[in-house]
Amino acid sequence: MHKQTKSFLFLPFLCLIIALMAIFNPVAKASEKKAYSETPVYELGLNQSQIELLKDWGLSSEDLQTMTLADLKKFLSKPIEKDNSKYNADNTLFPDMHTVVARTDIPQKTINLLSNLGFNDQEIQHMTLTDIYEIIIPYALAAYAVPSNYIYVPFVQYIGGNDEYFHPNGHSGSANMQREANYAKTIAEHSFSRTYNYATTQANQNIRFSYYLFGEFDASIGTHEGIDMVDQLQTNRTIMSTMPGQVIRKDATNGILVVYNSQLDISVAYMHLKINANLSVGSNVTQNTALGTQDKILADGRHLHIQVTDGRTTNVASGKDLTLTSVYPYNYLIVLLN
Repeated sequence: MHKQTKSFLFLPFLCLIIALMAIFNPVAKASEKKAYSETPVYELGLNQSQIELLKDWGLSSEDLQTMTLADLKKFLSKPIEKDNSKYNADNTLFPDMHTVVARTDIPQKTINLLSNLGFNDQEIQHMTLTDIYEIIIPYALAAYAVPSNYIYVPFVQYIGGNDEYFHPNGHSGSANMQREANYAKTIAEHSFSRTYNYATTQANQNIRFSYYLFGEFDASIGTHEGIDMVDQLQTNRTIMSTMPGQVIRKDATNGILVVYNSQLDISVAYMHLKINANLSVGSNVTQNTALGTQDKILADGRHLHIQVTDGRTTNVASGKDLTLTSVYPYNYLIVLLN
């Protein structure tokens, strides 16, 4: 009887301890996250190539000694004002004007939509009207007018398109367009393990990467949350990881793979993939891990979509509205490619 009484009296204390753990555990996790964001940059384990790139982007040795991870992420989340790196040196002459498909039976905006969905000129040229209508009907009800604060860009380099508009938080504009197109080219060349061929027409490009960029507006879809790219020479081209990290989401049904990089505290989503069967949640990947092959899962044309989200998250923004929720991807991906 005495032992039972002691046990009974102990129960309230046990419940109190459990309640306190429930209260303070999220606080501890939040505190841990805050502490990591305050980690000095020099403790992040950046390699010499990454350090030199950051210096080419205008950071001094003193900056790198005094900045925290939070400071660095703020710096990387917007266009670099002065880029002296090798990635901004490519000013090769090439046609800037998009080659328009010679079709008079469909509006130019329909051609633009098909292009943004990953179809090249040759494919569009040979589509029947039935094919086209079946593809565009899902987007017809989601037509948006161009918001007044979006940034107008007369053309996008590497035959990316003409008369485009970008979300103001996408930081894209004519002044940054060449640089961002160069960054997209570098990311695509690594992803597809293929060097760009500088073709003079869209149909002859071996890889396309500037036709639907981060923050780009499409009247039938919304605002693009990432970078689209396609290998036109091989429909099932293998996709290589752009960075080291750990797989935190594998959704083979929807073709979505999310990799978390703890060094810079970002999550990178690769979409429309036929995912490598050897990968699973918890798998560690390197910069040269085969993630799968380009596919058209949840898309109308085969291509790869890459987007970057701040922190560790398996959530993927749809891009089918005017809200831009992912982060400026170029600087993060270029740093991690070094």
